[in-house]
Amino acid sequence: MLRFYAFYYAIVERDLQWILGLVGPLESMGQGGTALPPDARADVVKRTNLLCSSIDTLPLSRSTQANCKRLMGELADSKTTISALCTRLTDLRRDIMVDLAGHIFLVVEEGKGQFYEQSEPPFGREVADKFPEATYDISAASRCIALEEWTASVFHLMRVHEIALRHIGRKLKIAVAKQKTIEFQDWQVIITAVDQTAKTSPKGSQEGAIAARKREFYSEIANHMFHIKQAWRVPVMHARATFDERQTMIIWENTKALMYILAVRKP
Repeated sequence: MLRFYAFYYAIVERDLQWILGLVGPLESMGQGGTALPPDARADVVKRTNLLCSSIDTLPLSRSTQANCKRLMGELADSKTTISALCTRLTDLRRDIMVDLAGHIFLVVEEGKGQFYEQSEPPFGREVADKFPEATYDISAASRCIALEEWTASVFHLMRVHEIALRHIGRKLKIAVAKQKTIEFQDWQVIITAVDQTAKTSPKGSQEGAIAARKREFYSEIANHMFHIKQAWRVPVMHARATFDERQTMIIWENTKALMYILAVRKP
């Protein structure tokens, strides 16, 4: 999909209007068979250069771009008549209109542009550095918000949660079934193992305070993941629910907070 701003189409139309506004009246006054005066031609050449530059940046057909270049070639010939220029300009405008008719344009709501553009990692640099494997789904979830594809965004966010869950499983060195890596384990298997790890962490040892913090941390994570699974993952993965904007933004902020905690916190 091509990304551009409607502003540039407005610039193209403005330049076309300016040029036609200069040469059109001359033709109407019966001067169509003559060439443009040198001063007027210099102004038209300058504006046509800007016009062609704008056209080159837009998803217009090659024939439209070629038509603009032919216009530049005709302007380079001092003998080109005003009528010939008017014909070329009219043809160019028609080509642009035909090109526009062949595209579907979607407008990103004001305030949601950053979800599509993503000049910075949507969940922050810390998460991007810690979980590069989640970059695709975080970016996709963000774009879905911009395009108001709420359920699709939740789907990608559940994939981000799964990456987080696998990360915790590896960190705790959770045992997995034979011939089955952690990537192929069910959520509940990993959640149960995380919870069990929290309950069996050593107590009363010389690292008692550290162990207590770890138990609390992993217990919270296991509880959190269980509720995520029941409330969001199962419904979206098994086509049992769709999500609206309010629900999706709650899930977005929840996922963002979880990933940030896992990226920066050392239990």
